[in-house]
Amino acid sequence: PEDDDEPDCQADPFNSYVNPGDRSFHEDINIPGTDIKLWYNSKDTQGYHLKLRLNTSDQNVGDIGSLFSLSIAGLSFKKLMQQRSSEEKEFSYYWDRKDYHGNISTTSQQGFYSIHRIGINYRMLSNCSGCSFRTVEISANDLFGRDLSGVEGVETFRTLHTVNGSPSTLKRTFQKSYPGVNHENVANGWNFSGIHSSVNELASLKNNSWNVYFRGVMRMPDFISASGKVYEVGHYGCKSYSNDRYAARKFLVDDAKNVYRVCKEGDSQYIKRFGANGTETVEYFIGGGTQTFKDGVTKADEIAFGDDIDFTMDNDGNIIITDTNNHKIYKQYITGQFSLLIGNEGGDTDGKYYEAQLSSPTEPVTDSLGNIYFIDKGNKKIKKASNGEVITLTGQVEGDTHSGDNGLASEATIPMPTQLTVDDNDNLYIAFGANSFYGNTYNERIRMIAPNGYIYPIAGENSSTSPWSNNRSMQAKYATMNYLLKTMSMFVDPQGRLRVGPYIFSQSLNVVFDEEKGVYSYQNGSTLKIFDTAYKHLKTIDTDTNTALYTFTYTPDDKLKTITDRFEQTTEIEYSGDTPTAIISPNGDRLTLEVDEQRNLASVTYPDGESQRFEYDENDLMTKMTQPNGNSFTHEYDEHGRIVNFLDEEGGKWTYGFTQDDASRSHTITKTSASGNTRVKTYTTSTNSTKNMNQTDADGTVSTSSSDGTTSTSQSCGIQTTRVPYGSGGATGSTTSTSYLNETSGSFTFNACSLTFTQKSYFDDNSTKVKTSLTKLMKGSNSSYCRYPNNYYAAQYFNTTAINTNYENSTTTITTPQNRILTSTFDPITELTTKVESAGTLPVTYTYDNKGKVTSITQGDRSTEYLYNDKEELSTLVDADGVPTQYSYDAMHRVTSIQKAGQKVEYTYDANGNLASTITPNQATFQETSNKINYPSTFKSPLGFTKSYTYTTDRELESITLPSGKQITYTYNKTNLNQQSTSETTTSYTYECGGLLTNTSTDTGEGISYNYDGLRRVTDIIYSGVLNETISYGNYNTLLDLPQALSYAGTSTTLTYDKDGLLTKSGDYTLNREADTGRVTSIVEGNYKQEFTYNDYGELESKEDSYQNNRLYRYDILQRTASGKIETKVEQGISNKPTVYAYTYDQSGRLTQVKTDGTTTEEYLYDHNGNRLEAIVNNITTKASYTLEDQLEVYGQNTYRYDDDGYLQEKVTPDGTTAYEYGTLGELRKVVTPTKTIEYIHNANNQRVAKKVNGETVEKYLWADLTTLLAIYDSNDTL
Repeated sequence: PEDDDEPDCQADPFNSYVNPGDRSFHEDINIPGTDIKLWYNSKDTQGYHLKLRLNTSDQNVGDIGSLFSLSIAGLSFKKLMQQRSSEEKEFSYYWDRKDYHGNISTTSQQGFYSIHRIGINYRMLSNCSGCSFRTVEISANDLFGRDLSGVEGVETFRTLHTVNGSPSTLKRTFQKSYPGVNHENVANGWNFSGIHSSVNELASLKNNSWNVYFRGVMRMPDFISASGKVYEVGHYGCKSYSNDRYAARKFLVDDAKNVYRVCKEGDSQYIKRFGANGTETVEYFIGGGTQTFKDGVTKADEIAFGDDIDFTMDNDGNIIITDTNNHKIYKQYITGQFSLLIGNEGGDTDGKYYEAQLSSPTEPVTDSLGNIYFIDKGNKKIKKASNGEVITLTGQVEGDTHSGDNGLASEATIPMPTQLTVDDNDNLYIAFGANSFYGNTYNERIRMIAPNGYIYPIAGENSSTSPWSNNRSMQAKYATMNYLLKTMSMFVDPQGRLRVGPYIFSQSLNVVFDEEKGVYSYQNGSTLKIFDTAYKHLKTIDTDTNTALYTFTYTPDDKLKTITDRFEQTTEIEYSGDTPTAIISPNGDRLTLEVDEQRNLASVTYPDGESQRFEYDENDLMTKMTQPNGNSFTHEYDEHGRIVNFLDEEGGKWTYGFTQDDASRSHTITKTSASGNTRVKTYTTSTNSTKNMNQTDADGTVSTSSSDGTTSTSQSCGIQTTRVPYGSGGATGSTTSTSYLNETSGSFTFNACSLTFTQKSYFDDNSTKVKTSLTKLMKGSNSSYCRYPNNYYAAQYFNTTAINTNYENSTTTITTPQNRILTSTFDPITELTTKVESAGTLPVTYTYDNKGKVTSITQGDRSTEYLYNDKEELSTLVDADGVPTQYSYDAMHRVTSIQKAGQKVEYTYDANGNLASTITPNQATFQETSNKINYPSTFKSPLGFTKSYTYTTDRELESITLPSGKQITYTYNKTNLNQQSTSETTTSYTYECGGLLTNTSTDTGEGISYNYDGLRRVTDIIYSGVLNETISYGNYNTLLDLPQALSYAGTSTTLTYDKDGLLTKSGDYTLNREADTGRVTSIVEGNYKQEFTYNDYGELESKEDSYQNNRLYRYDILQRTASGKIETKVEQGISNKPTVYAYTYDQSGRLTQVKTDGTTTEEYLYDHNGNRLEAIVNNITTKASYTLEDQLEVYGQNTYRYDDDGYLQEKVTPDGTTAYEYGTLGELRKVVTPTKTIEYIHNANNQRVAKKVNGETVEKYLWADLTTLLAIYDSNDTL
């Protein structure tokens, strides 16, 4: 199948999206009352034809040509390449998922690829009369989970064939499982994606998966017996040697299911036997003694081995042990006899067993005849022990490279081998891998020695490039293999297929069978799925906590019946015969399904009675979706089921194009909107079967990603960001580095890097359950250590936040770079947080009901409670003051009212769930409508004023029309806002480097420009126009991304931070902080000091200002309400005379009374909307009234009037009338009082930049950002 890509959402709230990577269409339906989605995928219909690709190069082409074939479901596709070419070739076929009878295949099908090389003469294989060559297959679904499509095959036999007298034909073949059309879905294309796997899914995974898998980088892999049973190494522990990195190799199971593994004690290793089914365990079964071998030693537990042994078991149950450091091979017979088998003293001499001299023998394997093969590591040879004689198979000829393939093994040269295995036909496979034990030779290969003595290449190709270089690729000249690094897991499976997996990569796709439990399991990351023997998905488990996330049950005819989550909440599927009719949530919500005779989902009816309808073509491809309110979306496909157009009723159209270049093994996908904006993605398969993607966005940004996880982004301004998977020392994650183009040198200069990686440890008695998980978030400033963050010297170049989860005591501890610590405790089953603790504050505790919903949050004596109705909706929230807030809902669980302290706000919705109206407590109604893509269209106030919105065909805001008729219009370039226009002014925007704003300017002469450094951090903000001033940020701290200097108005201020990025010094001001909380305790500038204290809730308790240690002002907060509002405060000035203030609030939290030294000085009264109706201050009463839109209409003797757009137009007081003039964007432009006229000039951000009084400029304003006023200047630009 083609490559997948991220969802490409068209911003439709009904969850429609197109995946441009494979041009499939998706539709999601939220099942009411659950977190589950019903998911449509056009790829899972008969209309979506599977694209099968076959890649090749001239090495696969004979003198005359080659015939490339693909066979599947009884059908055959062929392609003849008639001559050699230096270009790589890719041949593509579309399979409609029908068999040779024309019937749709509903089961997983095996696809067989073959390559016939025509015109190559190979000499006859000598001494091969009647010999049989078994098919050797290496699964293409390697440890990257990569598909077989686009990779080369494995040679299956080499014999001389004559086809009508023509020259020899060399055939290569391999296979892959492809899914049929899943008829177990709820309907055609519809399933419970993300939580439930189909029978077809497991069948495909099982046929394509590796049968050895790993639980993490450098972790002990599980051992899989010949029958397919999984033995978890962690269950078979040694006294002190549980971290043997070769645990799975030094781990065997006999026919009686006794388990044997290598353990270590001191400098000696021994073999421990675990009895089957919990029977007697023998600690020192072989080894563990005190004697070296001598005549008369016949007991296996008397021998003392060296510190490196390996062992195997022959077909008769005898155990062969290599004692590497003592240069000997022993044999433990099934009869109980133990003896030295081979080895006299260290050396290199073949011959009789008792005369042979070996040098560090290891990796013993046996064939069907009982012959023993092993690596004589010290001599860099492969040797064979048979019938009392030791002979050398290969390695006699000196050399450190691979040579002599297709000839006698005795004449070939080999580098250091790393592993051996033998298949049922006694072919010996030899792995050569670069690793720290055998030297980094980068000669990664697998070769085979046949029983006739000839050696053949099986996988890999010699590479002179380090695998960690930029291309990070190894060519797979002869096989479907990539990254043949540290190959330590090569073996032949029960089906006779050679399985290979480099252990340094984790999270491979794996299907294994547990014969005792009778189930299959499939693990991906920390998720484990369990299936029965009929491939039905039974359970999904979180392996970190060993908790069942979902459990599934089925009807007697194997249809999915129930889905139960980790909180034991069950969703049920209802059927009428074979047809699903409804999905019923745990709270009883019913989603009614209408499935037509073609098994297409024609409609769903929600609990509120509204229906959503779907239309399909004859191949089950969804062509139209109509929402409850009538909005419809159309989908158009090509003849192979790939989406071509996605259309809406507002003129939106997204076209997905596809072109293929067989010569370059690439295909390009384009996405073009109705306005012409285009995004281009090109996928390329290289000669070594790795896949790369290049994406060019409309703004020119180029992004690339490769199959090894490396991604990079290059922008037009010369900034380059690269993300590379990180794997070292048992940790996995990624590292991101940023560089910028130095225009002087023309090269990229390193700027910074950040790393995120996780390292796990496991319980000794259960290797599937995580004991601890340590995640580090690191930011670095030295390129030399970006790939080696654990280096001793690297700490000074990194700021590190550590997140350490301990599953044994159910805690997570977050430690900041400044060593501030936050600890949370969680439930070991649900993983819900139960407590959060940090220095300086009381712990916060959480409780939950049995459905996982929070019921209380408590800190000290403050508690908030949550109550739910029978639909599991929040019905009442009781705050810490004991005041309840009540919620009501409609049948779709949308909030219809919120009521607190007698004040009620109500909401209504249209059929699509868009907000239709809001009714305030004063019964004023605000109305809204939405357009055909569910975007806001109009907003009508209670007074009848309407604001309207329009959008471009690309769904960008195009205009806002105010009730007065004034309009704001927006225009766009390819990706960004280009211009904003009103009747008063036009503002233009320019960008560079992927959307980075560089200039904002108006047609009135105001401008703001921005400069950036190589990490796109602002270095200058330059204002021009009425005020010409520059704010500069300099000397950025790379670890914090914060400036260490701020300059404006001719002065510069130095900024200092702690490791957490909290400000500690600004110019002459020093901010002192609590070490463990970071809270400010004092601010000091010369003789001036401001001091702060805090209570146990982290709230401010006191503040004091002093000069030369003499108090200027102080206040203390003596009492707060349970929700934290101030009740009693004492203020003191220079005289030290205290003034006590007491505050009272109503149930809505509004201030109702203030007492000063016990005397009431202020009282306030409010309406239901929260507007202040009356204020009594110092015995003076002022009353107020408001419009239906909550605009102040009368306040005391003052009256107010507003324009149609809601802006203040006039204020009438006893002293006269003041008029106000606002711009279209809501900015106050002019005030005319009875005595003067005030005007405001605005900068390019629509902020006040100058104030005029009677035509004369009196003040100018400098802004640090959109909300922070930094400085005020007079008319002469004096600060």
